[in-house]
Amino acid sequence: MTGRPNGDGGNLRRRVDAALGRAVGLLPEDVALAEARAALAEQRRRFSEPIRVALVGRVSAGKSTLANALLGGRYAATGATELTYNVNWFRNAPGAGLTIHHLGGPVERVDPPTVAALVALTARRREADQGFLAGIDYLEFAHPNPNLAMFDLIDTPGLDSVFATDSATTLRVLGLSEDGVRATSLRHAAEANALVHVLSSRGQAAREEELLGDFHRAGPALTSPVTAIGALTKVERFWSPDREDVLAVGRRVAGRLMREGRADRSLYELHPLASLVGAAAATLGPEDFDDLGALAHRLSRETLVRRVKFGPGFAGGGHQDLPVPPERRRSLFQRLNAYGIVLACDLIRDDVPDLDALRRELYHSSGLSAFRTLLVDHFGRRADLIKLDRLIAEINAQVAAAKRGARAPGTDWVRSVLDRAAVEVTRMAFQERAFDELTVVHDYYADALTFSDQDALEALRIVGERGTSAAERLGLPVTASRAELAAHAHASHQRWAALANDPGYGGATRRACRVVQRSVDALIEELDR
Repeated sequence: MTGRPNGDGGNLRRRVDAALGRAVGLLPEDVALAEARAALAEQRRRFSEPIRVALVGRVSAGKSTLANALLGGRYAATGATELTYNVNWFRNAPGAGLTIHHLGGPVERVDPPTVAALVALTARRREADQGFLAGIDYLEFAHPNPNLAMFDLIDTPGLDSVFATDSATTLRVLGLSEDGVRATSLRHAAEANALVHVLSSRGQAAREEELLGDFHRAGPALTSPVTAIGALTKVERFWSPDREDVLAVGRRVAGRLMREGRADRSLYELHPLASLVGAAAATLGPEDFDDLGALAHRLSRETLVRRVKFGPGFAGGGHQDLPVPPERRRSLFQRLNAYGIVLACDLIRDDVPDLDALRRELYHSSGLSAFRTLLVDHFGRRADLIKLDRLIAEINAQVAAAKRGARAPGTDWVRSVLDRAAVEVTRMAFQERAFDELTVVHDYYADALTFSDQDALEALRIVGERGTSAAERLGLPVTASRAELAAHAHASHQRWAALANDPGYGGATRRACRVVQRSVDALIEELDR
C-alpha cells in the first residue's frame, strides 16, 4: 500500500531505512545505549512491515464478519454465541503459523496452526479455560493470503462500556472483565497505523458519538479522517420485499451519521456494507450453488420472497414444497440472510454461469469490493507517510524516556548521542514535502481552512487526496496529453501563488496555499522531465 501523497513510495521507504540505519550507527555499542539501539532496530523492522489496520467498534457490530469478508474466508469466529473476546492479528506469510502472545511477554506456538485451532482459541467458553484465556494478550495468525499483502488486519473484541447480559456472563465465566476487554481493544487499536470504525446498522447516532469519544481519548491518531474509515455493517437488515436496494438505504443512514452525528470530523467516509453477504461470498461451495439454483429455478421469485421474509422460519421442517432440506436452508439463511438468498437467486436467474461468478457478483453487490478499493486507495496513498509520522512520534518519546534515565554524573555524552541519533529520523518531518501536504489534509478535516468550497476541493486534489496521477491531481481527464497537463499546471501555479499572497488569508489557510503552490511546482518539474 504505497503511493502519493508521499509521492515516491519505495524511495521514501529507502530514505527512512537509511535514516534509521544512520541513527543506529551513531549509537556506540555501550551498555548505556543497548536499550536505545534495540528500540531503533525494532522500529526499523516494523517500518518495513505492511501498514496495520485495526477493526474497532462495539460488541456484535460485525467486526469479525467484516474481517472474514476482507480476508476472503472463514477465519474469525462469528455468531451470537461466538463473540470475540481475544484480539486476533492476521498477517500474510509464506507458511501458516499460529502464535499465542500471553500477557507479560511469553509466546506459545500452536501446532498445527490451523484456522480451526484459531477459532477454538477465540470461541472457547468453558469455565475450565478461565485462567488460560484470561492470560492471553492477543492471537497472531500468519498464513499465505494475497488479501493481506498490503496490510495486517487486527480484529479487536469491542469497546462497549456495558456489555449485554449473556456476554457479560461469559466474561465472568472466563475470568475476564468488561473494562479489561475494552482496554485491550483500545490498546491494540492504538498500536495500529490506521483504523476501520465498524458501526452496526442497528446502532443509534448518540451511541456512536460515544464510541468516537473513546477513540479520541485513546489517541489523536485514531480520530483523524486521514487514518480512519467507517464501515456501516449489516445493512442487509434493511431489506424488505418493497425496499430491496439495501445499499441505497445504507448510504442515506451513513450520510445522516456523518452529518448529524459529526462523524465526518473523525472518519474519511462511512461506507455501507451488506457484510454478511460479502463474508458468505467467499465460503459458498458447490452444494450451496446447487441449493440456490434449485430455489431459483423451482420456485417463483414471489414465493421465495414470501418464504424468506419470515426469517428463521424459512429453515423450518414444515415447508415440504421447498426443494432444499431444512438443515441446508438453515445454513444458507445463517450465512446469507433473507436479502442474500433472494439476491443470489436473482443472479442465478440472470444467468450467472457458475459458483465463481456467483461469488464475485455477491461480493461486489455487498459493497465489499468498493470498500476494499477505498481501504487500499485511502490508506495506500499514504501508508509509508502514516508509518513515518508514527515512527517520529515514538522515537521522540523513546529518546525523551532514555534521556530521563541518563541523569547520573558523567552521562551527558549519552544524552548528546541520543539527540544526534534521533535527529537523523525526526528531521524528515521537515524535509519531506508530503508532511506539509498531509497537514493540509488534516487542517481541511479539522475545519481550519477558510477557502471557498471550490478552492478547498482543488487543494485536496492537488495534494493527492483524490487520486495519485497527474491528471487526477489537476482535475483533468486521464486522456489529457502531457502538453495539456503542463499548461494546466502552470495556470494552477499562477492562481495558487496569487492566493498565497491574498491579504484576506492568514494562518493555516495561507500555509495551505503555499503548500499547494509547492505541490504544483513539483508537478510541473515532473511533467517537464
